[in-house]
Amino acid sequence: MIEYFLGFGSFFGAWQFYAIQFWLRIQHATPIAVALYHIPNALVGVLATWVVSRTLHLVPSHYIYACSMFAFTLGPAFFLPQTATTTYWALSLPGVALVTFGPDLAFAAASIFITSNVARSYQGSAGSLLVTN
Repeated sequence: MIEYFLGFGSFFGAWQFYAIQFWLRIQHATPIAVALYHIPNALVGVLATWVVSRTLHLVPSHYIYACSMFAFTLGPAFFLPQTATTTYWALSLPGVALVTFGPDLAFAAASIFITSNVARSYQGSAGSLLVTN
């Protein structure tokens, strides 16, 4: 229950909209700069996928899921102390980079959980159901 509260209480899609508004309206960043601010999403996403591929067989999936929920929570928390004069590198970059671990870790943990809790003959169907949602 705590993991659910941490992860979905700070839904990663909603805060990014408000981060863009903050950069544009409060910090007066240019639209091209704001577009560049999201580059860490792609780069850290590749890193997060690599980390999951190396640790999934070593760490139980519920711990990986808990880490993803903390990433969902702590990423947007980096935006709380920001002011109009705070630089992107000080708080925004770590927040954007950290929140990227949330969906990557959660999806890997969920796929292991779903496919391992059904009969072997239904594992493919369970995995495809997860991927389509």
